[in-house]
Amino acid sequence: MTSSMGAPVPIPADPRASETYADRARTQGPGVEADARVLLGRVRRSKATAWDKPGRFVDEAERMARGLPGAHLPWFWDTVVGDDTTRIPRLLALLGEHGPLPVTDAAVDLFRWRTGVPRPVAALVLDGIVGSGGQAADLKLCRAKPYRADRFTAPLYLDLLRRLGPTGRLAVLSAALPEDPADLWAPGGTTAVAERMATAWSDLLGVTPYADDGSHAAALAEDHGLPGSWATALLTGCPAEPLDADGTRAAATAVTWALAERPVGDPAAEGARALIDLLTGAPAELRTALRALADRSLTTPVPPGQYEANPLFSVPDLVDEVASALGVGRDAAALHLQPYALDRPADRTVRPGPPGRPHRTPLERLDPRTTTVPSAGNSPP
Repeated sequence: MTSSMGAPVPIPADPRASETYADRARTQGPGVEADARVLLGRVRRSKATAWDKPGRFVDEAERMARGLPGAHLPWFWDTVVGDDTTRIPRLLALLGEHGPLPVTDAAVDLFRWRTGVPRPVAALVLDGIVGSGGQAADLKLCRAKPYRADRFTAPLYLDLLRRLGPTGRLAVLSAALPEDPADLWAPGGTTAVAERMATAWSDLLGVTPYADDGSHAAALAEDHGLPGSWATALLTGCPAEPLDADGTRAAATAVTWALAERPVGDPAAEGARALIDLLTGAPAELRTALRALADRSLTTPVPPGQYEANPLFSVPDLVDEVASALGVGRDAAALHLQPYALDRPADRTVRPGPPGRPHRTPLERLDPRTTTVPSAGNSPP
């Protein structure tokens, strides 16, 4: 591998046999790993750039490498060429084994929460930033199933594509691929993709304040029978009117729903934390419990887009312990534990719903390939 100037680039004979650069840098002293990750971030942004002449990326990477100690170079180049030598072939092999990944509703929700774009735009981006077949064809595509963009959203999407440009589109798409492509098919893989792509998108285009499209109101009404005004209160942190006794009970229910039953990263959580201070008429024990939920929401290890009620993410060590004790896989162990995390483990949050429309638990919603809904009335032994 040489630069366009003909200078040799020192690449290890077998890049796959060495550690990644960040792992190597970690052994060199405090702060070295952080510097390495900053450098690799610059390299990956360069790789996503639509270079107009052959060799330009190699020139840029070589320029960055000149500032490194000689001992770092094998690991640096291992990481730089890793996409071509390791990740892409591995991705293609996994794709052949598992098939394409569907874009889940959870991933679409997370992307729009993070960026503020309408739902159809989020779906179009996560589907691979579809389009560029010409304005008329793109408008038709946006308005068709499954996107159903309206006459305002379809032109907005095309304008966003124009602002992104070829380089921006490549940057957002390249953010989708994790270090290990197998992570795409792991639990939470699609929401992790949405999180990375949303970060890249926001870095390029900024963030638009989130506006509810009615989905929060519909979910809150379905789960707890509360009117849409409480969804608005959660998203703004301000109730529609002063809280009387009934309002305090409703507010406590809405806050609990936002902090414990919704995916991590839901914008309703911020407003829910603000509402707790207004529950002066609630019992002290309830306020203490709600504040504990609020504190947990700020420090939770659960990744964005996943549920606190999913033990795979909220208590992974306990899942491993149960799996070992019962001699089952992690998914089965998580499903065994999950009813303990639900406030109503034997009601409609677990039982199948109407024919053709099962009411899924958070775990089953996010990993339908490996779990099943417990039968009606089941509860932890």
